[in-house]
Amino acid sequence: MQEVRDMELLRRYVHENSEDAFGELVKRHVELVYSAALRKTGQAQDAEELTQAAFLLLAQKANRLHAKTVLSGWLYQTVRLVAANFLRAKTQRLRREQEAVVNAIADEIQSDVWPQIVPLLEDCMGKLGEKDRNAVLLRFFYSKSFREVGSELGLSENAARKRVNHALEKLRRLLHQRGVISTTAILADAFAAYSVQPAPAALAKSIVALAAAKGAMAGSSIATLTKATLKAMMWTKAKLAALAGLGILLASGTAIVAVKAIRPANPAPAAQAIWDLYAKVFAQNLRGQEAFDAVTQAMAKHSPTASIRLSPVQRPIRVGGISGMRTPRGSVSMQAPLAMVLRYAYDLDPQFPQNRIVLPAGLEYTRYDYVDTMPQGGKEVLKRALKNQFGLVGRREMRKNLVLTVKNPAAGGLHKHTSDADAQAGHYRSSNITMAEMAKGLSKYLGVEVTDQTGLAGGFDYSLDVPYPPRADDIEKAVLAQFGLDLTPAADGQQFEFLVVEKVR
Repeated sequence: MQEVRDMELLRRYVHENSEDAFGELVKRHVELVYSAALRKTGQAQDAEELTQAAFLLLAQKANRLHAKTVLSGWLYQTVRLVAANFLRAKTQRLRREQEAVVNAIADEIQSDVWPQIVPLLEDCMGKLGEKDRNAVLLRFFYSKSFREVGSELGLSENAARKRVNHALEKLRRLLHQRGVISTTAILADAFAAYSVQPAPAALAKSIVALAAAKGAMAGSSIATLTKATLKAMMWTKAKLAALAGLGILLASGTAIVAVKAIRPANPAPAAQAIWDLYAKVFAQNLRGQEAFDAVTQAMAKHSPTASIRLSPVQRPIRVGGISGMRTPRGSVSMQAPLAMVLRYAYDLDPQFPQNRIVLPAGLEYTRYDYVDTMPQGGKEVLKRALKNQFGLVGRREMRKNLVLTVKNPAAGGLHKHTSDADAQAGHYRSSNITMAEMAKGLSKYLGVEVTDQTGLAGGFDYSLDVPYPPRADDIEKAVLAQFGLDLTPAADGQQFEFLVVEKVR
């Protein structure tokens, strides 16, 4: 029996007040909406509230949606707006920038890619055009075939394939600009494995009841969210109309650019001036020698300084991602992750492996701005600033090399990869992972150097049974027990240098 299309169900809800039709729509899309909300807030309770608000908005605006609307795309964009209003209100209440606090629902052993994607995904998806965003959602978040994607978007199967591939490549570039190094194939696998998480069983029922009551039972927070988001939707339409008029001005060669800066209290004047200039260079899209000369001149103009601050906005200042520059006058970087700051302050060799920088939990995605124009001693100043301002102290430590070997071939936790359809189910799963990649993941998670000596070739699929959130010893025990592997000190007793960072206050 052919599935009833979304907009037909919505029509039944509008004209027949059918709760069953609305309930079916909620059932189809609640996990997409909940997952997006969870990535933005990092809290299950907040994600449930945002999901309810998004579906309440659907109930309120159902009679105004165009018949050709792709409902999954509309709901995804709506929950992004709801989340933006939620986080903005939370920021105002706490009087500080909201940092991305995300429980990476991902298998740390598989790769570093999904945890890097999590805090950036909704923002990058928002930068895609509507058609590209809908194509990605339908193909990877709903696991639809290219023929089904084409049917939803009014395209042929071949045109849908091209649209999906084109959109995925755009998304890869956007993520790359923000420091996530990946391929379209890895992104596709990550989306298929982790992008949609099970929503709480009772959530769908509560949404249908809320919609049936026309929002009368909504709590004050949900009512506030829906009201603010409706205003945002109206403002977006007005802004698009204004931009259409602005296009005429741009065509005639006239443009007005406004730059808004958020500054922390009492920044070092020389450092602030260099950061301002550096941000302006990128805002004006300067490149190459022109940008290099401008930054060098700014460094020469101001007194020597070495300063660091938490980035005022915890996301890249522009499409272009992490940015840094070294000149004869010094170094400057904005939106740098903590590991990058540590590399500079502790003068690590460029070849020093990333997995040998051990960070306190929760600081992997926090971003900082730093500048050093001192002739000498600037890195020591930055190290002291990391301790005094953020309570972070690093120490160099030698740790033994461990080898990964097979202890129990009959354990059965690993399955030889044959096709993508054979991937195991579960929160902590991997598809087509090699033992070398397994060793690399263990290196990062356990804070030691792990070398693969299993002799197992090819890729493997698995589903790892560990509690959430996992601890290092949980991961180690599960890998050894479920996969039949073993970790032992290397026979040669070789040791490797690590930079271990601790939070001292």
